[in-house]
Amino acid sequence: MNKFGRQTTKADLLGGNKAGFGQVTQSNKLGSSAQLAGAPKTKLFTLESGKVAATYHVIPAAEIETKTRAHKLNPRNQKALCLDAVRKVIDDIRENGIDTDCVGIWSDDNTTIEIIEGSVRRWCGIETEQPYPVWVLPVGSATKKDIRRLISSAVMQKAHSYRERGRAMMLEATELEDNAKEMKVNELADLLDMGRETVRKLLQAYKVSEVFIDAFPDCEGIPNSFYAILSRIEKTLTKHFRRPSVFVDEAIKEVNFESDSSVEERQVQLLKTMEHLEAKIKGSSGKSQWDTVDIVTFDSKDKKVRKSTNSDGRMVKFEFNRIEKDLIDEIEAIIKSRYAEKA
Repeated sequence: MNKFGRQTTKADLLGGNKAGFGQVTQSNKLGSSAQLAGAPKTKLFTLESGKVAATYHVIPAAEIETKTRAHKLNPRNQKALCLDAVRKVIDDIRENGIDTDCVGIWSDDNTTIEIIEGSVRRWCGIETEQPYPVWVLPVGSATKKDIRRLISSAVMQKAHSYRERGRAMMLEATELEDNAKEMKVNELADLLDMGRETVRKLLQAYKVSEVFIDAFPDCEGIPNSFYAILSRIEKTLTKHFRRPSVFVDEAIKEVNFESDSSVEERQVQLLKTMEHLEAKIKGSSGKSQWDTVDIVTFDSKDKKVRKSTNSDGRMVKFEFNRIEKDLIDEIEAIIKSRYAEKA
């Protein structure tokens, strides 16, 4: 059963509660602290294959970056992690260390711990130079379904955004069907056993151009309600032949952040600026923005060849209706030939 649209408790996955987790003494050497007493500290996880024992490791801060990496099924956008993105947890970690154990699995070559749950804490451990506590499953012991169930656990320090969940959703879909990216919402919902509205929202967020997302201070921490607005703005720009990168640059230049504004306030301010610019673009469309003329006049009213030029002369559109396909192909070939060397 797919879990993107619902939550699963850690108790369901670990085969019990966390009793005893906080009693493990953290060490400064790679490996279980209990190994010093003769035997590894272990915890049973309930996976598809049955009960599997994970070993406990506390990784020194200096070795976190080289000894661990995010698992490829972990939806968290690692490139988006920054001080703004982890602001709600990093101060506590800097002062008290990482007090919630993470979960990982040994890589196929048994040399690197791939983090299933705890990639934000991993980033914070590197940044604050704090040891990293993690339960590690044996190599090959967990299926993709097991890993996704662990990731969807309700106990998370930072909830995954719609965009991150959408990325993970599409990864799972493409594993099941090669043509998943061409599927409609209803088809994806049936394929993944998810609600149609959930799929629609996640897919909408996933498809928003990174140009918009990267503009925000905490790009994967924007409210989920932003994605519908950004999707609409992107469609407006496409309709009016505006480049998203130019639009975003203009919005960043125009937004007026207060010196003491929080990250959340800056996120809202930037979105409002984008909406203001979008309104200006829509408003200008009511004026005579395009000058359209017929290049050729035909006896048939349905047959047309027109040229449209915008008000500043920088953009030109040609419209062909009921025109022979060989002529269209010839025009396309001329354009490609003309600019082939400049492409």
